[in-house]
Amino acid sequence: MICAYEQIFWISLLSNKKFDGEENKNTMGECQSTTKTTSIMMALLFLIIDPCDIGEAVKMIGVKVPAYIFMGDSVQLFCDYDMQMDKLYSVIWYKDNEEFYRYVATSKHLKHSFNMDGITVDHTYSDSTKVTLRHANLLMNGEYKCEVSAEAPFFTTVHAESKMAIISLPKPKDLTKINGGSGIYQTSDTIYLNCTSGESFPAARLRWYINDKMVISNYDRSEKLHNGLYISISKLNLSISPDHFNNGLMKVTCQAIINIGRPKALPPPKEYKREAILLVI
Repeated sequence: MICAYEQIFWISLLSNKKFDGEENKNTMGECQSTTKTTSIMMALLFLIIDPCDIGEAVKMIGVKVPAYIFMGDSVQLFCDYDMQMDKLYSVIWYKDNEEFYRYVATSKHLKHSFNMDGITVDHTYSDSTKVTLRHANLLMNGEYKCEVSAEAPFFTTVHAESKMAIISLPKPKDLTKINGGSGIYQTSDTIYLNCTSGESFPAARLRWYINDKMVISNYDRSEKLHNGLYISISKLNLSISPDHFNNGLMKVTCQAIINIGRPKALPPPKEYKREAILLVI
């Protein structure tokens, strides 16, 4: 933030100039020499302007952007600022440094939105402190920045930004599925199983459990589809032993996990879990 202050300096310049009068003779034959000295005072005014001394400038407090929202939802992004002694000129919202919404306090038409793929602004519920977006989709993933500018004479500008992710969960009919098990096995048999998650964004992580104890898969991959969503595939090849059975029954579980929080150590990211269970006799 640029601050200014006001100082006034008076600088006095003293200029001495000597004027020699002509030597004159009067009727008495007397000679006079006249010397005139004139002092000229000049005042120079220097003005340095600084709003720190004449009033506080606009202050950015921060933006309130959700870490994630779900596909199809609406969302409001908030810009929290304090104009203090300044007057508001404009509030501009950017996604990945491209402008999509502008509020100009002095304009006849206060609100204006710009065409951007995936962004639909609801003007009814948008103003100088918030912008409302409809129909969340994958193109809305990214960083959102709010920029606030003050009126003349300083045009102070402040900004803040935060990232938002779009989450797409599998549809109920497309939950995790296990394929390949016949249902009846004996000790020393090998079981070959495939687990496939439903379409999601981001991609799901798949985990295998035998009687609620995690086992390591043999193969894992995620595949991006034409709609931008992902499916995840995992394979488990397991040589069956007596330890795998509990009262003559082996429960095989494939669990799909989708992280829907920020990748920070604290707090841990939220997770969405779905399971498919196969009972082996």
